[in-house]
Amino acid sequence: MGKVFIGGTAYELLADGSNISLLNTAALSKHFGGQSNKHGSFTQAKTFYYYDVLNELVLYPRIEPYRYGEIQMAYEGINQLSADILVIYDRYFCSNKMFALHLWAELIIPFIIRGNENQNMIKKFIASGKRSDIVQLTPSAAAITGLKESGYIITGKLSWKSGLSG
Repeated sequence: MGKVFIGGTAYELLADGSNISLLNTAALSKHFGGQSNKHGSFTQAKTFYYYDVLNELVLYPRIEPYRYGEIQMAYEGINQLSADILVIYDRYFCSNKMFALHLWAELIIPFIIRGNENQNMIKKFIASGKRSDIVQLTPSAAAITGLKESGYIITGKLSWKSGLSG
């Protein structure tokens, strides 16, 4: 059976992560951790997965200790994807490192990230009243430092073009 193409890609994947509650046993609590409050302790884990919209399948699921970040799992999961996939992220995943991982890799993976209304670029776009726009994104000094700490070599002025749609 051949691939079904939607919007120029073979698959559209939603990326999502969540906290899940586990049985409150000593072994699970020791490995995954959790939270405590005045009523007791709760064993929890962090999950991340891609959801294939067309085929209604969960792909590349992960479960990690509660304190492990779902954004970190998303960063690590990009290496499992192929160029015929369009990944759709929620606003929680909107970061310069996510842009870099998708755009600067040997294999460019198409993606869409829902913007956060608290981000300056999104505030400016909303204030413009436009329905769509192409903007030049320039990371802050702190973001560039973070990219360098993640192993990226930044040699000049850093920016990339992005499409915004309301």
